[in-house]
Amino acid sequence: TCTCSLRHSHHAMNPTGGSFFSSFRDEARLLRWLFPRRHVAMARPPSEETWDSEASAFARSMRLRFSPSRMVDGHGDIRQEYFRPTKVVVVETKAWGSQERALLYEGIAKHGVGAWKDIRKEHLHRWDEATIRIKTAKLVGCQNLQRYLGWKGSKEEIKREHEKNRTMGEKLGCWKNGYLVENDRKSVASALAMEKKEETSPGP
Repeated sequence: TCTCSLRHSHHAMNPTGGSFFSSFRDEARLLRWLFPRRHVAMARPPSEETWDSEASAFARSMRLRFSPSRMVDGHGDIRQEYFRPTKVVVVETKAWGSQERALLYEGIAKHGVGAWKDIRKEHLHRWDEATIRIKTAKLVGCQNLQRYLGWKGSKEEIKREHEKNRTMGEKLGCWKNGYLVENDRKSVASALAMEKKEETSPGP
């Protein structure tokens, strides 16, 4: 490799094709002077067997120097058992189902909408608060839960609220993916305000 490198550099510096060394022997003498601890084979490149043998020896020496003691044996060869797992780790998968939904109904009835920490601690400890909030919005059928904060509705009341939101959303074109969603014209806010006004106005 060194010989080829020097020869290419000679041609780059001397376009005529000549060399700065008078003979192949002079070049070999320079290489020995530059690399006194290396034996440079000038006659022919090393065979593949020689190269593989030297590369393997180098790799083993590097492993002995830098690898953990349990990873290699006394010759620098890898111990395959080092990479085998010492224990089997079982990853538990979670799926939201009817049981989790029933627990959420219980949590809302007891603690109220917005008490995610209490609902998680007592009813759904395997689930994070963000997921509980999203699942509550799905039960109620409303993306924005602001007007429900603190509300402790029973399962039947939550279902009625969901149906009410679905009816309003379909009428206003604001029912998206199972939620009542506000639009740019604030149609939902206007409808809710009108509804509240009608509920509070005195009868005939």
